[in-house]
Amino acid sequence: MGRFEEVRDYDLAPAVQLAWIPDGDHSFKPRQRSGHSVSTNLQLAVEKVDDFLCKLL
Repeated sequence: MGRFEEVRDYDLAPAVQLAWIPDGDHSFKPRQRSGHSVSTNLQLAVEKVDDFLCKLL
């Protein structure tokens, strides 16, 4: 989608929810120097999806 600085200013519909995964590319793989890992990024993504689904139920 782009960098956070760009995306935060998008004019999105109120129903759209975004969750920012730290330094992750489209496979959630961060750069080595970022201090993040694929594992922690995937865990965060799963938590965000779980939160979203729990709100629907």
